[in-house]
Amino acid sequence: MTHMRHLILLIALLVCGLILNGQTHTVENFNVEPDGEQLKITYRIGASNQTQLFKVTVSCSMDGGPRFEPTSVIGDVGNNVVGGKSIYTIMWDVFEDVDEVVNPSITVKVDLMNGAPPPPVTRTTQEPEEEVLEEPAEEQAQKQEPVYEPSVEQESYTEQFQRNGFFAFSGITGYGVPVGVSFGSLDSWGYYVTPMRVAFNTYDYWDSYYGEWETDMDLHLFISAGATRNIVGKGLFRLHGYAGAGGHIVSNNIMTEAIAEGHFMIETGVQGVIGGLYLSAGLEFSLGYEYLVSFTYGIGFAF
Repeated sequence: MTHMRHLILLIALLVCGLILNGQTHTVENFNVEPDGEQLKITYRIGASNQTQLFKVTVSCSMDGGPRFEPTSVIGDVGNNVVGGKSIYTIMWDVFEDVDEVVNPSITVKVDLMNGAPPPPVTRTTQEPEEEVLEEPAEEQAQKQEPVYEPSVEQESYTEQFQRNGFFAFSGITGYGVPVGVSFGSLDSWGYYVTPMRVAFNTYDYWDSYYGEWETDMDLHLFISAGATRNIVGKGLFRLHGYAGAGGHIVSNNIMTEAIAEGHFMIETGVQGVIGGLYLSAGLEFSLGYEYLVSFTYGIGFAF
């Protein structure tokens, strides 16, 4: 099965140390989570203050492939990121940079660009002025250059939540005992197909001609297909909406008269995934039939 767009990622939370200017700076509370079709990357630079500037870069590798730097990132990324904040946020519009997300490995790299200046010296007593020897201009320039130390990278290896498809039992109320199946994709945009949903009910009636009770059956066949759209993605839980159309064929009294007729139908609802469990619920409108609105449901597994 072709890998499809998907933003639901299992995040490994890691912390690393960064030694700068004799102080220990740690990248803390590193986290990556989906936010709609974007990835939200949050982190904190420990032991930093507002007089320090950092350079923050993000890179990613898909399924062990070559590493690249995303361009569709905004927030606390790039040059001149000021230290001392309680939380830093980077938003990455993933599908502006890649067509699909397959086993991504995300790296956040933090470099100190400029440290805090030394505190001013205050004198409490009057002292004779000492002769100050002027240093060569070259040495002064070297002292004034921004401190740019080698950085330590923090990397979060993530596994894509690979369950991009589903297969489920599909039922409907109002037409007797239902039997049916549905399948489709669970991507940012996807599809679903219900190739068969059958419902039948048997009943007894009094045959006045023969003067006895007879048994007959009504049979309903539903076929539908449509589009799905991701609404919410939180860890192992996802919620998708769906809408589609199809046909409703009904055959009344199939043991005797077998009168069949067809109707156009539309349906809409939601699909939920919890881990590997798939659930759906919705409404179906069979245009022109006596049971105008019915409740549809499904239960199965995501893969």
